[in-house]
Amino acid sequence: MCPVCREQFPVDILPVHASSCGVGKDPNLNLPDQLSKIAQELKRHEKPWSVKVVRRLFEETALEQLEDGDEDDWNKPISIQFLGEEGIDAGGLSREFFSLLFKTSKVFEENTFSVNPQLLVKKQYCLIGKAVAKAIVSGHPGPRCLNQHVTNYMLLKQEADFSMVKIKEIQRCCQCYKRDVVSNRSFTSQQQSCIATMSLLAVLVMIGEATLETIGNVYNEHISMFEATGYTKILTLDNKDETIKALKAFYLLYRPMASINQFMEGLKLHGILQKLQEHPKDACLFFNESSYPTADFFKPVYSSVTEEKEEMIVYNWGKYLKNIEKGRISTPWLSMDTGVEDIVELNMGHLCQALLGCPKLLTSMNSGSIQFDHKSSNLPTVNTCAPSITFSKTEELQNDCTFQEVLQNVIVGAYGFGIA
Repeated sequence: MCPVCREQFPVDILPVHASSCGVGKDPNLNLPDQLSKIAQELKRHEKPWSVKVVRRLFEETALEQLEDGDEDDWNKPISIQFLGEEGIDAGGLSREFFSLLFKTSKVFEENTFSVNPQLLVKKQYCLIGKAVAKAIVSGHPGPRCLNQHVTNYMLLKQEADFSMVKIKEIQRCCQCYKRDVVSNRSFTSQQQSCIATMSLLAVLVMIGEATLETIGNVYNEHISMFEATGYTKILTLDNKDETIKALKAFYLLYRPMASINQFMEGLKLHGILQKLQEHPKDACLFFNESSYPTADFFKPVYSSVTEEKEEMIVYNWGKYLKNIEKGRISTPWLSMDTGVEDIVELNMGHLCQALLGCPKLLTSMNSGSIQFDHKSSNLPTVNTCAPSITFSKTEELQNDCTFQEVLQNVIVGAYGFGIA
């Protein structure tokens, strides 16, 4: 344990950490407090950085706006406007903007970073790194899509003992392997198609189970994978464990290393990277894959007069959300991106997208609220900045079926549905 910041590190990492621990750091401030302090300093600017985007052309217009931002803009608090839509950004629109940005960006791929030379040349990884820093300061929960090995490298400069990594952890990297093989022009299209059907997971299992009689065939059939990773040794019984370790390390961490390092350069905006490295245990929540929140996050604010009616609405709310958590609710939905109608199984991420503006919980927020308007005959209203949902037509919402229909319309009708 570091005696200064009280964080725990592997012994071999501790000297590296000690060289920067405490530099410019108030030992009395935890990570949320330090991020809040940075946010307050940014608010000293008289005007925010106004970013205006078109939702149907989100990726194109968002990247243009960010690329056009100068150093002065990046040092201001950000204010988002979706052109043609009502809404003043008090935090909710910014969260929605960053959620859409991280979802549509070609920088992230599966549970790691993509490997795209064009994006590297255009410094796109650096740009998204700056956007993540800005998002974290703005109260967004971060991309939360990276495997723990990439996160540990960024926050601790720590590389895992890949011989200890279970083979099943690499399952989501299979698509990366397939793309590498298919892009190899030394194979005919028929060979590419055949090889790409073999998942990386299956190849690793085959190497592990190879015998003296089969190991030569395993190597010859999958030599393209060895070439892609830069592993030049011929596969033998003596080095097959070493080979498996090398392949795991490549696909879990080393393959996108240039992308990771460029992203980290962008993450230095506002000194965010250093702050995150000072608190790696808390910081990993911004990057690691995470589960969805539970229904308990949203708490009712009862009035004193009509409590019984409100309790029934809260009961219906809990019943509906429990069905969501168990995967019991689905709905037909026409994707505006693909134009394809599909059946979507609702999850808590869809609910958070509707009520928070992003599909994950905010690290800086402990709860949202359920409120009631017994006089209004309007549809329920959502405030993603608070965050809160206000139910109206409360007499009708006593009925379970009516409540389900109303809440489902809120979720599916929200901007950004389909992100989760």
